[in-house]
This record gives sequence, C-alpha cells and structure tokens, in this order.
Amino acid sequence: MNLAGLLPYIRAIPTYRETLELVAGSQSDVGHTIALDIPSAARPAIVAALTTDLNRPLLVLASNDNRARILQQESFAWNQMGHFQNFSEPNCVYYQRSPRGPRAIQQRIATMSQFLSQSTNKFAGGVSSARALMTPTLPLDIFKTYSKSILLGETVRLNDLLKTLVDSGYIHRTMVTSPGEHSRRGGILDIWPPTDSYPTRIEFFGESIESMRRFDPSTQLSVDVVEILHINPARESLPKNGPQAAARIQTEWPSLANKTFSSDHQHDLELLSTGAIFPELEYYINWLHPDANTLLDYIPENSKIIVDNCHEFVLAIHE
Repeated sequence: MNLAGLLPYIRAIPTYRETLELVAGSQSDVGHTIALDIPSAARPAIVAALTTDLNRPLLVLASNDNRARILQQESFAWNQMGHFQNFSEPNCVYYQRSPRGPRAIQQRIATMSQFLSQSTNKFAGGVSSARALMTPTLPLDIFKTYSKSILLGETVRLNDLLKTLVDSGYIHRTMVTSPGEHSRRGGILDIWPPTDSYPTRIEFFGESIESMRRFDPSTQLSVDVVEILHINPARESLPKNGPQAAARIQTEWPSLANKTFSSDHQHDLELLSTGAIFPELEYYINWLHPDANTLLDYIPENSKIIVDNCHEFVLAIHE
C-alpha cells in the first residue's frame, strides 16, 4: 500500500503546520522536550511527513517491539522515500544465556551503520523499542575501527583484509550462504556484510581489486556491479576480545570453581579464551566490552528523537 499521495493533505492541516514549526524550531534543540497531543492512529502519518519536512535523522522510540514494527511499516506506507530501520529486540532477555539471533543482530547493525554513515543527501531513520534500546551493543569507537569501505581498483593487502574480517566477527566458510560470512578461493574473496541483501564477490589481480559484484548465493549468478563496498562488523561483540573477557569472568565469577556450575558456561569460557565465535557471544558483551554503548551513542547530534507514548515508554524502561 502506498499512501504517499495523501501526504499533501496532511501537510495542509493547520495543526500539522503548527507541529512542524514547533518541532523544527530552536525550542526543540538539545535539552528541550516537546509534548504533542497526537492520536495514536495518526502518528505514523505525522512521522512520515516529518521525515521529509525536517530533513534530519529521526529515531522513533516505542514501548514494545510490536508497536515499533507498526510505526515502521505504516510510516513506510505513507512515505516510501524514508525507510526506517528496525533496531530489533534480541530473541532473549539480557540475563539469559541464549543467542540474540542472527536476524536481530543484522537489523541492529544495519540501524547503527545507517546512522553512522548518515549524510545530508540521504535520510537516516530508525525505530526501537525500550528493551532494544537498553540492550548494550558494540562501542562506537570499535564499530568505527572495524568499518571500512573498499573501492574498485583499490590496492588491498588480502591477508590484512582477512584478518580484519576475522577480528570483526565474520565466520569463514567454504561457501558464503548467510550474512556475516566470508570465503576465499585463491584470488577470489566472497564477503556478506550484515547490512547487505546479497554477498559481494571480489576478484583480485595481485593486490589490486579487479572486479566486485553482488551475487545470489543460491544460484551464484551476478545481481549487480559494485563500485564501492561498505564492510561493517558482523557481530555486536568481537571475539578478538575473548581472552581478556575470559580472564575478567574468572575473576568476577568465583562460582566457576564450583563443579556444579553450568557446563555450558564452562564451555563458553574455553571458547572465549581462544577468541572463537559462537552463537551466545553477545551474552558476554559486558565482559567483552565493559564500555558497551547503546543506539543513542550512534545517532548524529542533529537527530530528532520521537517517543511514541512517553508514559508507556517510561513504564517499559522501569519494568
């Protein structure tokens, strides 16, 4: 459904013009909060209109994941030029030793990457629930360190690039089948960044990138030619910090010496000590990255934050 044709009627409503003037004015700068009495059903349309009219990054916060998805989908129906990334909730609560889920990690990394690379020529927007926002993620400085762009024709040391991929959480496979994987065959390197819909095949001539093309992993057929490839970390916790994290855990968890302690945790400790990647890696983020950040650390300074229902959002935070 495309409701974009109705946006001019939304903009013509005097109340909307007053809202835009209020939100865009100096009174909405850092340190100021504006309360708007907008019916719940009308908020996706208002957000869609503000997406274009404010011309700045937007982060929309909701009390729960279902409401965040509704705001994402309905605002897209109103304005398909401004797509909001969904900063997903992990599949588990923070105290549960369980994988966050590859899809959730990909969506969260895609949201962080979009805000980080935001420019005046491209809209950046995200929606997040309270729990998703509170779930710690990779520190911004580390995310920047392991984010890079490579250009067609550029000279790249392949071994250095492979080491960067391993350090930033990419898994080596014989064939790339999922985001967050890489594969090398001679002078051919396949990479699937978690922010991309398809993997990219890079062909080297010596240390020079001769060609780059996205391809369908199920058919191996080319999808399009790539001039520049953006590579971001594949995980929200980096395995290279595992040995230091294992040392911290052994100090802070005296119960590890107890033979009745979970064998799963004991096994995880062995994996951390070797810097290995495993599904539950993000469970140990506070030991892997004691200075872990949230999505708020990634949004540009000129961003606007819209809270869907402030009362429900605060209740969700306290819960």
